[in-house]
Amino acid sequence: VAKTAGGRDRAETVLQIYGQPGENGTIVIDRQAPLGTVSCQAGAVNPMSAYAVSLCTRRLGNLLPARSVLIVDPTKMVGLGDIAVMYTGESEARLISVREDIDGKMFGVLWNPEEKIEIPEDKAAALHRVVQIQLP
Repeated sequence: VAKTAGGRDRAETVLQIYGQPGENGTIVIDRQAPLGTVSCQAGAVNPMSAYAVSLCTRRLGNLLPARSVLIVDPTKMVGLGDIAVMYTGESEARLISVREDIDGKMFGVLWNPEEKIEIPEDKAAALHRVVQIQLP
């Protein structure tokens, strides 16, 4: 439990951190091999489903510093401008920056090299939203 500026207790949630570098800038999220834990404000996430990801890829370019920890809540809806975890397999994922084209269709952007990832409408709800970023 942390203290707020007024001295009151602030509830925190402890989350497992996952993420090892995969091929072509993907991240391997092995729920059986946590790297450690991180605390975040309890009201920011659903503690039953939230988790944290170590930023171990440069596919977001210089958007975030290396070694940042991303707090992810799959129950939160992803929107334009968000960073999201997009699973490409059972334990393999990409971190994408969510954008929208002129027709209102969502897509993800990666850099190094630049790449546009289509997000089918039926898959948009399966994206896991990054709700908080802890810088190193």
